[in-house]
Parts: sequence; structure tokens; C-alpha cells
Amino acid sequence: MGLANTAGTAKEFFDAMGRAVVLAGQTSEGEQQIICALDAGAKAEPARQKECLTKLTQAYPNDARAHNLMGAYYFGRQEWAASVGEFQKATELSPEFSQPYNQMGNVLLEAGRVDEAAAQYREQSRPSTRPTSPRR
Repeated sequence: MGLANTAGTAKEFFDAMGRAVVLAGQTSEGEQQIICALDAGAKAEPARQKECLTKLTQAYPNDARAHNLMGAYYFGRQEWAASVGEFQKATELSPEFSQPYNQMGNVLLEAGRVDEAAAQYREQSRPSTRPTSPRR
């Protein structure tokens, strides 16, 4: 799946995505749901994508990455309040995980909440010893 997310062309993306789907049965439950969500998103199946991400966040309620993915789903659907809620949950679970701060700033900006967006961008960019990925 990492190859799909870093593909240089659409063909490379869909080839890698197809391989991930074929191999999904050999992965963990969480990875299966992430693959499912990415596949559903690529096939413009938002209901299935939401179902996969819901299963992921229910199976791993304390995983900041799961909530970050759900927040990104809601962002894509322009469901600002739900998106902010998921990104906030991700930052609460793993304050050192910087990605949801930036994404929350994007959501707040889109929602017209400029001052709050600026605060999120400042939080994300302030000097810190935070690593860029959440604790395991």
C-alpha cells in the first residue's frame, strides 16, 4: 500500500493498489481496513470507505493514525465538524503526532474559522521534540 501512496503515475498507483488488495488477507485486521478504505476511495465508493474506516477506529480506538485517516475521510466529504473531531481525537491520543495538527488547520480554514486554523498551523510548526509519527 505504501507503493500506491507514493506512486508516480496513476497506472503505478492502481497496480500497487491491486497488489495490496490481493495480499490483504495476509495482513493484520487494521491493515486490511486501511487497504479496504484506500481501495474504496480509489473506486469512488464513499459508503464502503466510511465502513472500513469505522471498523478501523472501532477496532483501534486508541490509535491516532486511525482517527487521522477518519478525519481525512470527513475532510474529503466536507464534513468539517466530524473532521475536526477526528483530528482532535488524534492529537489527544498522540500529541507528538504532527500530521493531524496541519490537517485540522486545513479543515478549519475551509470552514472559515481562520483564527483557529492559524492556531493549529502554529501548533504544528512550533519547535518541538515530537517525532512525526505516533507512538505505538
